[in-house]
Amino acid sequence: MSKAGGIIGIIAGVFGFIAAVVTLFIGGAGSAFNAEGAKDVIGLGGGGVLFSFLIIVFSAISISTVMWSSIAMIVCSVLGIFLGGTLVAVCMALSLIGGILAVIGAKKAPQTGIPEQSSDNATSVQKAAGKKSYWILGGVGLLVILIIGGVMSGKDGVKSKISEQMELINAQPSHLQIEGELSEIFAMGSKYTDLQREKKSKEITGQVVQWRLPVYEVSKSDDVYKIQTQSKINIMGFGQDLVGVFVYITPRNDQERQFIEALKTDDMITFKGIISGTSMRNLTVKPAILILENRQAQSQTPRQALVAAPDINTPTQTIDSPKSTEDEMQNLKQSFVAADQEITDVYHALMSSLSAGVKAELKREQIAWIKQKESTCNSLDDEAQRLKCLTSMTKERTAALKEYTINAGD
Repeated sequence: MSKAGGIIGIIAGVFGFIAAVVTLFIGGAGSAFNAEGAKDVIGLGGGGVLFSFLIIVFSAISISTVMWSSIAMIVCSVLGIFLGGTLVAVCMALSLIGGILAVIGAKKAPQTGIPEQSSDNATSVQKAAGKKSYWILGGVGLLVILIIGGVMSGKDGVKSKISEQMELINAQPSHLQIEGELSEIFAMGSKYTDLQREKKSKEITGQVVQWRLPVYEVSKSDDVYKIQTQSKINIMGFGQDLVGVFVYITPRNDQERQFIEALKTDDMITFKGIISGTSMRNLTVKPAILILENRQAQSQTPRQALVAAPDINTPTQTIDSPKSTEDEMQNLKQSFVAADQEITDVYHALMSSLSAGVKAELKREQIAWIKQKESTCNSLDDEAQRLKCLTSMTKERTAALKEYTINAGD
């Protein structure tokens, strides 16, 4: 029976090694695409390779009816089940059966060529039994230590997440803007090179940002939500390029969890987080925390809300913010939205009355004005001043378009 158990263990170890390699491949592929939990999968694959090798070795030794190697098979099988991943665990279950069979076979192995036992032989048997007990107790103790270690590491992980969230709450965001240079560098079809994108990525990695962006997709892994934002937004009939962002948020309470799970495409989300790198020309912000604003701001369209990002130099305007500050900022936002809507209406009415050649010329002129407006106003640190700048320039441009209409009519 020891031989049978050993052979089963060797077969299970070989298949466990194959399963571990597959796990490593899956983890590597996930890591290349910055998938959530990819590093954990790679770690499980490495553990699977280790325990599969050990099982093969101990199984070969246990064929010779060596008790300690059979016990080692059982211990490695249990460890492989918990630390090797799902694919490896299936093979480890088979090796566990082989280890049990090997232990039973070692106990029942006949002692040939031994006459009637003397007292000395009885003593030696008792010592051997004592050594076997030590091995069993050692294996059980090792399992207990690993289980306790796993529980403690889990608690440390929770504490670490809480600590990260507290640091983010108190962190001062940088002045890095999602529009402008970042969009030009990372947009699809950009004229910038991979070397320039890599340099920019290293420059911005580690910066704390607070942005308000339109949602594209939401997914979940364990207790972490992955929110992908849109890489283009429609403003005044033009598609304005943004940088796509993968935001990883762990909700701090049920209110945040319900808010995230209710998000739909084109809904706006405000977050604060740390840029941890780039993936497929998208920025990765991890970790991040959710910034809940008043419901009216949440219901804004992407065109209205893009210019309404919270002022990063003042405390975040949450649901419980003082009403006076909230009303003052809301009035500025509404003024700009109204001005933006007026220029959109005037522009589209004008375009519908022009010839194809004049339309193309006006469109180029309008795009150049939008870039100038964003460059001028987005350079202002104070959010209120930025909104006033946007509103003023928009009204001036509307007046110019109306004058253009009069001249075109003449």
